[in-house]
Amino acid sequence: YIYAAVSGGMAVICIVILSCLYKFKFEINDDVMINDIISGRYTGDFEAERIQLLYPLGVIFSLLYKAIPAVPWFGITLIFSTLILFWVILREILRLNKKIYSKIFVLIFAAAAFLAVTFPHLVIYQYTYSSAAFLSVGLFLLLSGRYAEENTAPENDVSLKNIFRLDNIIAIILFFISFCLREEMFLLGSPFILLTFLFRYIFSLKELSFSAKNSGKNELSKKYRLWVFLKYSALLLCTALVILFAFILHKVSVSSAEWEKFSNFFDKRTELYDYRTFPAYEENKSFFDEIGISE
Repeated sequence: YIYAAVSGGMAVICIVILSCLYKFKFEINDDVMINDIISGRYTGDFEAERIQLLYPLGVIFSLLYKAIPAVPWFGITLIFSTLILFWVILREILRLNKKIYSKIFVLIFAAAAFLAVTFPHLVIYQYTYSSAAFLSVGLFLLLSGRYAEENTAPENDVSLKNIFRLDNIIAIILFFISFCLREEMFLLGSPFILLTFLFRYIFSLKELSFSAKNSGKNELSKKYRLWVFLKYSALLLCTALVILFAFILHKVSVSSAEWEKFSNFFDKRTELYDYRTFPAYEENKSFFDEIGISE
């Protein structure tokens, strides 16, 4: 908790300093449109139905804006994505370095390197980057081994509390936010979630085998090996169920004919917008005809 508090304090201080030196802003028009829709600037109401974001996250934003309209919740969420990424890296640095002078030196170096690499994203925010940041933090929490069976005797580890530890729960929540914030970005990174669970399962078996040998046992029992497998399978299943729930809820919310028509239009608009220049009309006539653009 001390490491978490210190690293969190450093991250907040960096953000506060940057806020005094620069003005935070959105990077592209999609960020502005999302913010204007859910904050009520377009319709006068805090809309849960919005572009890009999936419905469950839209509902959460809508409730937050209704509770405290003066707070820019969407912008704060994008800022928080970089803040928590900064925080979790600093926390692990403090945890892994044992000597105080080593902690200070590496902490300063890591903070400077992080600020240098991510500086544009610290003052100019984009929801796609924030989705990737939330996903990265979730993966980092799993890979860091904070919830692993370190210094835990196998016979004392067989319990639900050792499945749903705090870092596990935070990781699943961050995966949910990442998915709802930018579905495509999350799907792009989803194979790394599977690899992370596989890595933690294999590495945990090695950690526990080493612990068992130190305690005088030759190897882990088949029963406990099965428990470790079920443990990580349960975490992966919970992650999948949370994502599936968000996806189904979103699909139900946009199942009307009006939403389907708008979604088709918006998808075509996105395809067109993603081009650096307008594509040649002759080669893409069917596409232009479909969205009502003539030569």
